[in-house]
Amino acid sequence: MDTSDRLDMPEMIDIIKANRLGVAKRIRRDKVLFWQNDPVDCLFLFKTGKVKTSILSEDGRSRTYGIWGQGATLGITAHFLGENHLVTARVLQTADVLIVSPTDLDSLIKSDATCSQAVIRYLARYVKIFLREVDALSFLDVQKRLKRSLESLASHHGSFTPYGVQIDLAVTHEEIAELTAANRTTITAHINDLKRQGYLWSSGRHLVIVPRDHIRILENLSEAVVAADSDDAKRWTRRAIREKIDLVKLLDVLERAIHDVEAGEVSYIGEQSDVGKATAIARGVLKILLAEFDASDSRQSPLGTVVIGTAQGDTHDLGKLMVSILLARTGFDIIDLGVDVKWGQFAAAVQEHRATMLAVSSAITVDRQQQEIAWEVLGTSGLLEEVTLIVGGVGFSEDSAARLGAAGYANSVLDTVRLIKDLSNQIQQPEL
Repeated sequence: MDTSDRLDMPEMIDIIKANRLGVAKRIRRDKVLFWQNDPVDCLFLFKTGKVKTSILSEDGRSRTYGIWGQGATLGITAHFLGENHLVTARVLQTADVLIVSPTDLDSLIKSDATCSQAVIRYLARYVKIFLREVDALSFLDVQKRLKRSLESLASHHGSFTPYGVQIDLAVTHEEIAELTAANRTTITAHINDLKRQGYLWSSGRHLVIVPRDHIRILENLSEAVVAADSDDAKRWTRRAIREKIDLVKLLDVLERAIHDVEAGEVSYIGEQSDVGKATAIARGVLKILLAEFDASDSRQSPLGTVVIGTAQGDTHDLGKLMVSILLARTGFDIIDLGVDVKWGQFAAAVQEHRATMLAVSSAITVDRQQQEIAWEVLGTSGLLEEVTLIVGGVGFSEDSAARLGAAGYANSVLDTVRLIKDLSNQIQQPEL
């Protein structure tokens, strides 16, 4: 784990003990070591346990500054500044600490060069953490700040599992919100979103996140798509394949990057990102993924045949391609009709391939006239009794899906795949 940003001095404990200084004490959970603005009467060096430091603003709002563990040294910054404690410190897990008087530490610093160097390293780390905080608050949105906070917790208080890094603290959403400088409701929504994306999940009372390297790869891939940087996109895609990052996460990153570009929510080097260029880069990523999966195809027996395509008048195909890849890797046979497909072509393909499902997408509003044509082709012909129809994309809605006789509606790649899988499980497959 990366410990370069840890605010601790594990070597200080050995130095203090070697000089026969300090008093060892066990402090129970929830005990407040000191309050913000209390005088610095003693310093605390943590041998075991966890401690939370928080700051109370002038308007009475509390913000968690950090959660620290073994090697943490509290009170030293305020002591050197000649000020009262800058934060409040509360024990989260029963801790064994060394309690040292500031006078003894001052004497030791003067007489022991090793101790002086340890203190200098501590102060340098303190500055580094402060700069990271400023950078995060200035340049990162809430979700990225949340990722950074979770990564920090995993780095300081995590243990590796076969599926990710488990945060060995039962932190609340309120505490995470304070660490992230956001309100609890917003953080809860983003935590749920990260769980949906597969970055984060729960294991009992603990949170588990994907490894930090994986998060960096996915974020860099997203940035490459937004910046329309083909070389970077290829590099990060191949890195993701080598690291065996889950396909669902890769496709979700692509979908979100394109969505943000289309919504005008992202820019690159001060200029609005170009939708066409970003989409072309995403298609290039998909080609690399397709080539990789075709080379290592190990699918099981088909779960069914899905005819898929983009409705007449629409030439958007990125979301459709992502759905096709995921369904193919899940075990479906995919008949991709491409874009700008007429309803009659859909019907003919369903009959020709004896499809069990028909998935139609559109990013352009499917008006009443098109709906009537679709119903005439699929509904009145009785075809909907033979195939399960689902529709997706912003061109459709729950209402239009119902008028078409569709079994469901989805508005994202992952939701579409989940819907098809759920509906497929409900279908009695014909015996061959």
